[in-house]
Amino acid sequence: MLRNEQSPKEYRALALEINESSFGDTIKEAEESIKEAIELFYEECQRMGTFEQVLEEAGFL
Repeated sequence: MLRNEQSPKEYRALALEINESSFGDTIKEAEESIKEAIELFYEECQRMGTFEQVLEEAGFL
């Protein structure tokens, strides 16, 4: 979790392996937001049939 230097009252969450980021006004909000972003990313990969390819490119397979 990172505090946004340009907006100190905002927290940023990162999922570097899949190049996703999100933010929130609190750490909890940022965590919930990144979870939602990861879920949407996963759903879109499944829909497009690219999930295995994404996992390979991220070094998980």
